[in-house]
Amino acid sequence: MNLQPQEIRVALYHGELVRVLQTLNDNVSWRKLVGPKSKRLKDMEMILRFFAFLYDSAGYAAPMKNFLNRYMAKNRSLTKQSEKDLSDIFSLSTQTILSGIGERAFRPKRSVNAAVVDSLMTGIAKRLLVHKPFTDIKSLKARYDSLITDTAYLDASETGTSQPANITARFTRAEQAFSQMQ
Repeated sequence: MNLQPQEIRVALYHGELVRVLQTLNDNVSWRKLVGPKSKRLKDMEMILRFFAFLYDSAGYAAPMKNFLNRYMAKNRSLTKQSEKDLSDIFSLSTQTILSGIGERAFRPKRSVNAAVVDSLMTGIAKRLLVHKPFTDIKSLKARYDSLITDTAYLDASETGTSQPANITARFTRAEQAFSQMQ
């Protein structure tokens, strides 16, 4: 059986970051948002994508696999972001999305869309890092509904999702959707 990219990363970059990713993959809010665990570590890879884009989006260059490998290598021992920083922003972001948008937040159509996961998580997390918890959680769903029907966002989230122009488009729209919320 051929290994998937995240399975290879876990073996190559084994260390503290892998342990944190494994722990966060069991987060109750995360599990409600993404569903059952992936035997091939696709869910863990989505967590990695979130952290890589949140903390190193300026370093993005296609292909996605290499971008994620570079982030894993850089923060393998948690020298860039600490376990506490990663755990806190991940937990707060997933709890906010679950309570404000609901369990289907990552499923604009039928299945979980990794491009929606990384951009939605990053847009929410960037807002949380600046302003902390949302005081108007009810308007979060309305902002999400507007974002998820934005044709430019959908186009950037459905095809060519690792192309730099599509990454810029979907992250910009997701960040704009939530940045000014209370």
